[in-house]
Amino acid sequence: MWLVGCRLHDFQSGYFAEFSELSKTGSKLWKATSSMINADKALYMPNIIGTSLKTSESVELVDLLRGKISLVAISGTRFGEEHTESYMTPFLKRWPMTVANNSNKVQLVELNIQENPLKAGLVRMMVPFVKKTIPEERHANYVLHYKSIKHLKDPLSMQNSYLGYVFLVDSNCKIRWGAHGPATETEVKTLLESVQKLSERGGR
Repeated sequence: MWLVGCRLHDFQSGYFAEFSELSKTGSKLWKATSSMINADKALYMPNIIGTSLKTSESVELVDLLRGKISLVAISGTRFGEEHTESYMTPFLKRWPMTVANNSNKVQLVELNIQENPLKAGLVRMMVPFVKKTIPEERHANYVLHYKSIKHLKDPLSMQNSYLGYVFLVDSNCKIRWGAHGPATETEVKTLLESVQKLSERGGR
């Protein structure tokens, strides 16, 4: 019980600290670039190992990304999901997913990150519900991760875990653009134009 109490205290402390930060900074901690980053200056997307929503088996993020143009949406809260959905909706309208995702050169990849052990346990139990709420054509590219990604937060500029983040990753697994929080009209325009340019260049 003592260990559970400590974890709950840590979870509550982290929750209120990050929530307090949002009240000061709002949902935008940094400004997205107005165009893609050049490939020679872009960072590689870190590999994350998680569980596939479709198969319940272990899956590596790089295996999903390699050779394709991907919008990677990362969230761990409903608040964050609302953010990622504001990018995903116009993206999917232009490049819809299909059940046979292997044939898609442009795809959506979703990461549900649960760093807190208690919340992770709850999400594990809710996987059947998640399957019902997520369209079937997105199951294969929906990954659940139940461990800390603290070491990735600074490189990816994901300082607040309650926000939603999106990254445009090219066929070489390089991050060409990123944004977070609720999408602005300019950010959506940049995202769609960037995906189109990558498509015309063969994903690079």
